[in-house]
Amino acid sequence: MIDQILRRAIYGLDIGKVKIFNADQRIVYSTDLSIVGKRDRENQELQAVFQGKIFSKLQTEEEGWDIAGEEHLGADIIETYIPIRSPGERGTIIGAFEIYQDARPLYAEQRESLYRLLIATGFILLLLFAVQLFIVRRADQVIATQGIALTKAEEALRSEQEKTAWILDNMTEAVIVENANHEIEYMNRAAMQMLGNRIGNQCYKVLNFDEPCSCCTGLWEAIERGETERTAFSTVNKVGRYGELHNQPDRVALGSEQLCPLLQLP
Repeated sequence: MIDQILRRAIYGLDIGKVKIFNADQRIVYSTDLSIVGKRDRENQELQAVFQGKIFSKLQTEEEGWDIAGEEHLGADIIETYIPIRSPGERGTIIGAFEIYQDARPLYAEQRESLYRLLIATGFILLLLFAVQLFIVRRADQVIATQGIALTKAEEALRSEQEKTAWILDNMTEAVIVENANHEIEYMNRAAMQMLGNRIGNQCYKVLNFDEPCSCCTGLWEAIERGETERTAFSTVNKVGRYGELHNQPDRVALGSEQLCPLLQLP
């Protein structure tokens, strides 16, 4: 009667064997009828169950079995030990279940989960690689486009500088370009012929002034304030020249790092 009930209960659950022990650790029931009535006193797991513990362990087919002559299932198994208590809130342990479950379905499930994990990981890595490749290619395109634009801008700048330099060098008037420190940064051919190469010298000293003239200083202050004005002055210096000062120099065309007023010496 008990055998039929248990076999119906475990049907379809991959359970290969069930043992029921009494308090004397004697097998009072088993689906393997050949071991009914035998004791398993050397089983440490069973002894722990009678102390109220519940646990499971994996036992491989090669590890052997608890009782000599016991029917083998021909596969790795999961042994589960469950204590049986007497009725009551704190019933005493009067026996134990030992259930053998075939581990092969668990292995198959683990392999399937592992395969799914590997496939998902591979897909994610492939997706990340594709996104990174897109970003890199897009960045390359942007860099290439910016490089082309920069090259064109540099070519246009060089062309403008060459044109401006050609115009200035072929002017009959002397042209001097100074920076905010009143240092000469450029002299055209006419200025070179008139004053010699004075690049790097302070313009007011070249013109024999002791300090920058108020007109030049005021012009630079106006430029720093962002004002637009044209200042002309006529001063006889020690070499008897006249000058006209402009506040609209061509910094880009001249290649200068600072805004430079032009001083024309007729």
